[in-house]
Amino acid sequence: PPPPPPPPFSQENESSGDDDDSVKDKPQVKGTRSYTGQIYYVRTGFNRWLAKLMIIRDVNAFMKYVEAEHSKDEKDEMIRFQFIDPVNGYIELDMNIPQERPVKGWTLVPHKRPLRLTKKDADLFGSQELPIPPSCLITVWGEIKDNAEKLLSYSVGLIGIDSDTKEICINRFLDTSSTTETTSHKTPQSIHIPVNTSGNNLTQVDPHQLVECIKLVF
Repeated sequence: PPPPPPPPFSQENESSGDDDDSVKDKPQVKGTRSYTGQIYYVRTGFNRWLAKLMIIRDVNAFMKYVEAEHSKDEKDEMIRFQFIDPVNGYIELDMNIPQERPVKGWTLVPHKRPLRLTKKDADLFGSQELPIPPSCLITVWGEIKDNAEKLLSYSVGLIGIDSDTKEICINRFLDTSSTTETTSHKTPQSIHIPVNTSGNNLTQVDPHQLVECIKLVF
């Protein structure tokens, strides 16, 4: 018998072939993961703070951590970013950029150089290997003196990341309500409490004299 005739022409068959070719020709875009950065200010003394930048990927683990460790500390705005290098990425804080505001009376001291956190550590946070988020620490303190700036707004550049946020600002207000850290602490006075040794050879304290001595202390 003669061979069967070829299938009739179909617009559907032709379009499906073109779709396959178009999919092959499209470039495959590799997805990138977003990370979060958060600054907390931990007060360590009079006009003295520890600025702590933490970066994380696991937001749920981070929320549990800050509830336990930083519930009473002041937090700054959160930043979202992606690492430029998807494999060996890092974020580095640049404290040497030009400043828009004067900083007289203020001192900032980084706890390490460079101030750099890696993508690897951010990915490990929440695991047994790294139960606390990676962080950069900067000690900040203000001194009450002539012409000291009441407001510190110190700009810090961000290197190694892609973000709408190009700089972060460390903002602190100088408390001028006291000129010394120890104003609220009184030095205890050395007070002699008279005692009455009469009767049964037992030491006895006159209660009226004891009350007067307590008043002197407070």
